[in-house]
Amino acid sequence: KKPHIFGTYYHPPIYGIKRSTFFLTYHFTQGLPILRFSDKVLPHTEHEKRELIKVGAKDENMDLLPNTVDTKLFKPVTKKENLVIFPGHLIPEKGPEIALKVASKILQERKDVKFIFIGSGNYEYELKLKKKASAIDKKRISFTKNLSLKELVRMYSSAKIMILPSKYEAFGKVLAESMACETPVVSTRVGGVPEVVGDCGYLTEYGEWQLFKEHIETLLDDDALRKRLGRKARKRMQKKFDIDVIVNKLDRIYKSVI
Repeated sequence: KKPHIFGTYYHPPIYGIKRSTFFLTYHFTQGLPILRFSDKVLPHTEHEKRELIKVGAKDENMDLLPNTVDTKLFKPVTKKENLVIFPGHLIPEKGPEIALKVASKILQERKDVKFIFIGSGNYEYELKLKKKASAIDKKRISFTKNLSLKELVRMYSSAKIMILPSKYEAFGKVLAESMACETPVVSTRVGGVPEVVGDCGYLTEYGEWQLFKEHIETLLDDDALRKRLGRKARKRMQKKFDIDVIVNKLDRIYKSVI
């Protein structure tokens, strides 16, 4: 008989039979009762809210509570370099192989840019990515992982562009962190990504990789546009997703059910 608040992080079971089977098992034994009977359910985005309603959640007990970014920590700290970064887990769903293919095409056409992949994944998959990258250009494509927060902020800040050709994102926290550092993003129009990025970056449909590449090149070639989008992106993060803003909203939600 105590108030119960449920914070979701919902990924539809779109990655095959195994994941779908686990999803259905969990959903009907635990997930659906929690969605139906919690006093408050807190989706991160309107998209996530719509997806939850499809699987049985009730509109009337949901309040939108986005993920957070600490804009006092994630902020511009260094000059920009001719650098494009991919931050995230090195798993197929995040699109690192797609990022490599796009990088390969760009590097064939120009000598003024480097790509860095930040993150880790399954050892064999990570090794495969590194072998592919080495065959493309081992000097201008590199990998790093296990960065400290200070190092990560510096990496976000030094990049001109952050890319994420993901298959699905409930929110995309790396997008918010990058934007808080005034680094515009090029990503896919999936899940909650459009609600995070707004008009402060470029989005393509999943599979439109030529257009994805062109957006990267546009930002590389137009410093004024890139800087304008970067400043706009940081303001958006401060206004909508800063940790103080979200914590204050959560405090009001807690008080509403006590």
